[in-house]
Amino acid sequence: MKKEHVKIGMRVIPFQKTVFSQLEKSNTWKDAQNKNQDYLYVVDWDDKLNCFVLDDENMNDEDNGDFFNPEDFEPYEEDGVALQDKQKLFERFLNASFELKAELTNKLLRDQTYLTDKEQEFTLTLSEWHKSI
Repeated sequence: MKKEHVKIGMRVIPFQKTVFSQLEKSNTWKDAQNKNQDYLYVVDWDDKLNCFVLDDENMNDEDNGDFFNPEDFEPYEEDGVALQDKQKLFERFLNASFELKAELTNKLLRDQTYLTDKEQEFTLTLSEWHKSI
């Protein structure tokens, strides 16, 4: 996502973390997942680090949140993942950790609205893989 498209208060879905550590190590992302919340809020812009602060709650509390570059997340929509390029999701899946693969598989299984026939076929394959783990 480009910086100019990010608005404070918007909901986003992180798919990677390129500031300080990995997404799997982000306490903010873990807190959201523990609440069955599959998005974070953009709460601030950090001028010193030149990145956004995301949090699992929509408030700018200096003690909470985590730092993300705008390229680390995409907009969240109530009816599913807002992907401008669906192929990105599959590329991320191939390079993801086991935990992230399971999470992305669940997202695909929940919302197939934007998928082509070939992608739906791939999703069914993922579904079988996911059931086997």
